[in-house]
Amino acid sequence: MEAPDALTNWDLDPSAWRILPDSGNSALVGNSGLNKPAVVLGKASPPPAWADPNNRNLYMSLNIQLDNQLSVGRVIFRYSDSGYYVMELGSGLIKLSRGASNKIDRPTEKQLQGGIYPNAPIRSGTFYQWNIWSDDNRVYVYQDNHLVLQAKDAGTPLPGGSILFQTLSPQLAYSVRYDNLKVQRPVPASQHFEGSGWPSTWTRTDQTTAIIGDDNQGNHFIEQSSGNV
Repeated sequence: MEAPDALTNWDLDPSAWRILPDSGNSALVGNSGLNKPAVVLGKASPPPAWADPNNRNLYMSLNIQLDNQLSVGRVIFRYSDSGYYVMELGSGLIKLSRGASNKIDRPTEKQLQGGIYPNAPIRSGTFYQWNIWSDDNRVYVYQDNHLVLQAKDAGTPLPGGSILFQTLSPQLAYSVRYDNLKVQRPVPASQHFEGSGWPSTWTRTDQTTAIIGDDNQGNHFIEQSSGNV
């Protein structure tokens, strides 16, 4: 959020969203409530690539800080007429849900399978880095490069769509800060290494020395003792 034109083509209400100095840097500070979300590049023409309905594989990273222990920040993604996904952050809580239609309606959002992390290590006044990987009907959330949520959507996979920021409260005291947003489309070789099967886009010289391992906490990875992968 350092560039003078950082919010060019964003669709937002300047009374609810503004860029302010923050410890030598700048951050987007919001107290929008649920009625005044900020739409990332919502006025861009042509629309950004992530808004293409065919782009169901999305990777984004950003930093978020809650100004108050009662602040709640929301990141909405793959938002379209078909619905949306939302990551909601509060002090000690991370939640992933799905909204049913193009109208953002928090009371009717349904939590995704595996989409809640109670007692999460989130404190107000601290920036945390968040990475969200949305791949078809699965969503993975990393906090400071640690996988903290793996959620599965049992419904019809959502198309690609818009990215929005929200805060729960319109009060200035409960503002939320957003910074360092980066949105990417994962390359075909990108993998979550789910299950025990070897990914089809990867090769190995020895099937016994390079396998898919896990740490008994739901994290899967390549375990290699020799050979090439």
